[in-house]
Amino acid sequence: MVQCTMSYVYLLTCSDNPEPVNRYTDVMRRHIIMDTTRKIKIIFALLMIVTGLGIFAYPFISNALSNHNASVAVSDYDDSVSEMQKEDIDAIKKAAADYNKQIQMAEDKNDNGEGESVSGYVDLVQLGDAIGYITIPKIDVNLPIYEGTNDTVLTHGIGHLTDTSYPIGGESTHSALSGHRGLAEAEMFTNLDKLQKGDMFYLHVLDDILAYQVDQILVVEPDQTDALKIVKGEDLCTLVTCTPIGINSHRLLVRGKRVPYTGEETETTGSLYRGIHTGTAVKRLVVIWPWLTLAALLAIGCEAFIMIALIKRIRQNREDD
Repeated sequence: MVQCTMSYVYLLTCSDNPEPVNRYTDVMRRHIIMDTTRKIKIIFALLMIVTGLGIFAYPFISNALSNHNASVAVSDYDDSVSEMQKEDIDAIKKAAADYNKQIQMAEDKNDNGEGESVSGYVDLVQLGDAIGYITIPKIDVNLPIYEGTNDTVLTHGIGHLTDTSYPIGGESTHSALSGHRGLAEAEMFTNLDKLQKGDMFYLHVLDDILAYQVDQILVVEPDQTDALKIVKGEDLCTLVTCTPIGINSHRLLVRGKRVPYTGEETETTGSLYRGIHTGTAVKRLVVIWPWLTLAALLAIGCEAFIMIALIKRIRQNREDD
């Protein structure tokens, strides 16, 4: 008889010792299951970390994409205007001025209780989707202006309230431009509350640059629109957004009065820029934190469920073998 030592080689080769062989097989099976389970846990742990980081990085990544898209829209608008003939530009300006006169007359009649609707809304969309763009140097805003204020418009830029004067300036005009605050995916008018009386903003419409100096800041109820009425002889533009951020129970109205354009302001300092944008990031995170947390918990919970189910399946298959 072959001399066998007390080793696993003996247990595997000696046919008259089936019980140790089975015991060794069970040990190896458990070892494989544990090793596979450990690898799955590591993979899913890394996946959960990546998921969490991805969700919480979403506001910053989406804001960068939004800024890029806005820059493209602004550039396309400038290119379209530069390719237009002066006669075409003058014709559009005249149509817009005629429309603004209709707005003024309709508002006067409404004040007298006569009531009148305005027709013939000016269509400048032939220049592309945008009808112009607004720059606010103090808060680093450079956004396209679109027709209307529906959700699609306000997620891509600033909307023109169609019941107000077309934003081409002129005496007895008052245009209103609306933008969101506190969006997870874009800043838009988030920092509009940083503007103070005397600050400047600029409307780039057709081949003109209209300069407005802030002269009035109000917080009103959503249905209080008297502050948007035309003031005879004045050239006004009001920027509208919701406030407070995340509650949106009121409207912040920042009105500017037309002043001569002497070159766009560029004196925003680096420290001011960093201060504003650091505050913006904090405000936006505070507003969307509950939603980000919920999204992260749901995603990680689903991944944990899949991991547990997969581990159970592997163990069951090993036991069946």
